Amino acid sequence: MNTDQEAILRLKNDAHLQEDRSAWRPTLLNLADADDREELDRLARCGLVHRVYDCLSRQIADLAKTRAAGNMPDDVALAAFQRELTDGMPLERWGRWAFYPWNGNLVHLLPSDLFRELRLNRNRNKLTLAEQDRLARLTVGVAGLSVGNVMALTMAMEGCFGTLKLADFDTLDLSNMNRIRASVWDLGVQKTVLAARQITEINPYAHLVLFQDGLTEDNLDDFLGGETPLDVLVEECDSMHLKIVIRERARQHRIPVVMESSDGSVMDVERFDLEPDRPILHGRIGEVNVEGMSPEALQFDMALRINPISGLTTRMAASLLERGETLSTWPQLASDVVVGGGHVCMAVREIGLGREMKSGRRILDPLALMTDGPREEPKPRASESRLPKPADRDDWRQLRPKMRSVVEAAVMAPSGGNAQPWRFYADGDVLWLAFDRDRSTNLMDRGGRASMLSLGAVAENAELQAKSLGWDTEVKTFPAPDQRHLVASLSFREGSPALDPLQPYIATRHTNRRMLPPAPIPAEKTAALGRAAQERHAEMVWEQDRERLDRWARLLGEVDRLRLLHPRLHRDLVGELRYTPESAAHSRDGIDLQSCGLDANALAGVFLISRPDVSAFLRAENGSRGLTKYGELPVRAAGALGLMVTAGTRPEDWFQAGRAMQRIWLAATAQGLGFQPVGSILFLLEWFEKAEEGFFNHWEAEVAKSIVEEFRNLTADIDGVPAFLFRVFESPQPVEPAHRLPLSKLVRVGSPIGRPLD
Repeated sequence: MNTDQEAILRLKNDAHLQEDRSAWRPTLLNLADADDREELDRLARCGLVHRVYDCLSRQIADLAKTRAAGNMPDDVALAAFQRELTDGMPLERWGRWAFYPWNGNLVHLLPSDLFRELRLNRNRNKLTLAEQDRLARLTVGVAGLSVGNVMALTMAMEGCFGTLKLADFDTLDLSNMNRIRASVWDLGVQKTVLAARQITEINPYAHLVLFQDGLTEDNLDDFLGGETPLDVLVEECDSMHLKIVIRERARQHRIPVVMESSDGSVMDVERFDLEPDRPILHGRIGEVNVEGMSPEALQFDMALRINPISGLTTRMAASLLERGETLSTWPQLASDVVVGGGHVCMAVREIGLGREMKSGRRILDPLALMTDGPREEPKPRASESRLPKPADRDDWRQLRPKMRSVVEAAVMAPSGGNAQPWRFYADGDVLWLAFDRDRSTNLMDRGGRASMLSLGAVAENAELQAKSLGWDTEVKTFPAPDQRHLVASLSFREGSPALDPLQPYIATRHTNRRMLPPAPIPAEKTAALGRAAQERHAEMVWEQDRERLDRWARLLGEVDRLRLLHPRLHRDLVGELRYTPESAAHSRDGIDLQSCGLDANALAGVFLISRPDVSAFLRAENGSRGLTKYGELPVRAAGALGLMVTAGTRPEDWFQAGRAMQRIWLAATAQGLGFQPVGSILFLLEWFEKAEEGFFNHWEAEVAKSIVEEFRNLTADIDGVPAFLFRVFESPQPVEPAHRLPLSKLVRVGSPIGRPLD
């Protein structure tokens, strides 16, 4: 044996230099504990600790800086922060020491909760704190740790799981290192161990479960279920047989599956949690005849069923022809694999957060996008109606004069954003009222409740007009149970004319948004509105105390601030606006901004906040308190705030509430009162109550929670369901009613039974 051989042999036999090739879990030591101090002494005596990294003071300073929104405290403030954080404990005994047995490193770190807070701080606000907490409860499985390695690491860096299960039977070869981030001294280490080491070197507190024999018939159900059932499975196995089996079991367990093919960035999502009967791999594999097929031929055939030749990139298709000739297997590039790791992490995150991530195949090829050349950004367009515009029909011309008069009165009813979500079918002496859901796309119309109010108001107008023409009316709600879009039928028969005192005000009823100095509303006028409500089994609650009105103003100001800044709520709100009288006259729906009584400054402000880029900037800056004025001013200019209360929450109840609402509004018109709905809180309350579920960003969630709390306080003594909120004020100046869609877009002749809404 020569000198070199002897030297190498001595190194190999030196116990201090031997690595446990199966070790992957760091030892966490708390030196405030005597046993852990003794364990650290043992590690030092045995020579197992090779390097010590103690930068805890830097971590504490970094934590102080992030909590101060990026402003580093001065030395005095930092020392005070450290004393408070450690409760005066010597720094050496505070926090945790992580010992990594595979490399001998000993690292001093923040405790787990502070470590997580600081490590994931830069995720905000791409991920809100509520979203991060939700992801921290997620259990994800990764089967196959070649391309799966980077997916696991990406999810670990982003904090996309609380528990991660890793499965692979193989060890690292040099040929794997074109796409697996590893060191040459990791050759021969199991891929599960390698991934676990890499993850715990990022986060020593990570909860990992390793399946080092890969997935087998004996352990597959434990991998998918067990003590911590999977919420999402990332499948990146080479075996086509295992791809099928694991999906069959995942479907039984109702676990969604995500897979990314690095060629052309093809990502498959199978939502077995939502579609338990969905065919595996989108039904692509069909029936496989394995008779006479070698395992290699079966693998190749199945691979091409999953990713047909027509979908392969040119180089991958050419490489497949060389497989078994000049190539041992199909090629993979690190750039493709890294991109795929990001795609899979995004998909897991969206599924874990309960966002929409439908089943199906996605082609996400970034190279194709880059080589196509740059694309011009679309230029912003002026806001226009998102509502459909059905073709005109001549049916309305066939209406008898009385029926036409009834319909013309009916369509004068109010609706949220002047969307007019109604259609009519005239069939003899019956007028059918239908809910047009295509005109009800606003988030505020959750469950169609706002539309039911409007449809109830339509029915009230129709009956009032019919009575004035000598028709008795029978109103039936939801007369065709199998056609829920048919909200009501109004059957007419000849009777004696009976003029309701509210009927003459149908044509002049309007929304008055003027801001006039507030004046008390006489008791006889509020009493008249109360009687109108009771005629349709509703009750009125009045707010006239200025202190409580101020509380309502602040509350509704915060509601409008969120509406103006949250992207979807902003889109809905801006979509209601018509910026010029010409656009309002053309569309015949929406709110004519010029008729809102705004002064030049306020009007300019609306135009500015209507721009999505302005709204997005303000939202990123945690909102603009000045935006609350749009909700506050109407209440501060109110003589009184009225809250209509009803008994139930079924669609029928909301329909009846709409009839009461219309009578109240007509009574206000008869009393010479200005009238403006201000009740968006009632229709957004359920969204605010779900502030923790990722709908809002972090500061919006806090505002939403405070809105819910204050609303509950203000309505604590109310017995019933708050259904409609409005302000009234003395207003001698009439306002022009909003535009209405022409009857040619709304009326059809004939029975709607068995006929879809057209």
